[in-house]
Amino acid sequence: MLNILTRQNSPQLIRLLKASGQAYARAKLLENTISVFMFLMGFIYPVIYLFVHNDSIKNMAFGVSLGISIFSELVMAIYKSNTEKGAIIREQFDVTLFKLPWKSTIHKVSESEISALAVKFDHDVSNWYSSSISGQIPDHQMVAICQMLNAAWDISLRKKYRRVLLVGITLYTLVLITLTVVIKADMLTFFLMAFSLS
Repeated sequence: MLNILTRQNSPQLIRLLKASGQAYARAKLLENTISVFMFLMGFIYPVIYLFVHNDSIKNMAFGVSLGISIFSELVMAIYKSNTEKGAIIREQFDVTLFKLPWKSTIHKVSESEISALAVKFDHDVSNWYSSSISGQIPDHQMVAICQMLNAAWDISLRKKYRRVLLVGITLYTLVLITLTVVIKADMLTFFLMAFSLS
């Protein structure tokens, strides 16, 4: 009988990993695009408010910022759909690999959709679980080890994201505070700039 580390590279399971990767890639592209626009507007709007004295330009910047906010809320459903799809397919991978029962409350992603996603993903996903783990470990222990590796990987990603976010917000705040001090802005301006951080 093939062990988990060998089975994970079967064509069926590689196809699931590729489909999951493509769904996550779509979600990440959408999230990154929205994040860049939101960050730029969050930075540009206060700068325009401080240095541009033409009210129509300020109103236009506010309108663009509001439009991007509304647009991002509308496309969040697409982002969440791709993220959820990626997670369900990854669950299908684990359940198939570990020979576990499927949760009846979750609907599997259709085979046709998995195939459509998988052909678009051109990265190597073989050896998803490290082949450096001993193949002599019994399957029931291997399942626990692999799930622990999944959790550790997720935690490390979240920590990295939190650090990047914290550094970005701190730098952004320091730049805006410096600008308000340099131009000697009044309290209303400071309040509006602080509000742009949220």
